[in-house]
Amino acid sequence: MSFSDHFPDRRKLYDFVRNTVGVLLVSSRVKQVLDDLQVDNTEFLPIVICDHQWRELTGDYGILNVLGSQEAIDMGKSAYDASVLSSEISHVSSLVLTQGKIDPKADIFRARNMMELILISDRVKLAFERAGLTGFRARPAEGFDDMFA
Repeated sequence: MSFSDHFPDRRKLYDFVRNTVGVLLVSSRVKQVLDDLQVDNTEFLPIVICDHQWRELTGDYGILNVLGSQEAIDMGKSAYDASVLSSEISHVSSLVLTQGKIDPKADIFRARNMMELILISDRVKLAFERAGLTGFRARPAEGFDDMFA
């Protein structure tokens, strides 16, 4: 992966790297925090990050693939738009979590009806903050509106 020529001023690497590909691109520091917490439902797929001229940059980065999903979205109470091509949610404007259906031991997971939505426990959020991970931003799940993510 490389930095975009369209954003020449955005060349700094963070522990969480925003990207236009829609993947969770993270440093090995993120993986280490999850390993220390014994979170076992993620895989770290190493990649090489290059600058605008495709020169390899230093750092240990990868795609964090979150495995598994939970029935986290209350479909009756949430406000959302359904995809015309599948049973997936294409946009959520007010998220309401299901009560009693999310495994209390789930620290990081995808929402079953909106697989690109990744939810984390307070335990993981606090560990990320304590580790001083950069580029990380968490929003409360209840009332979440993906237009402002």
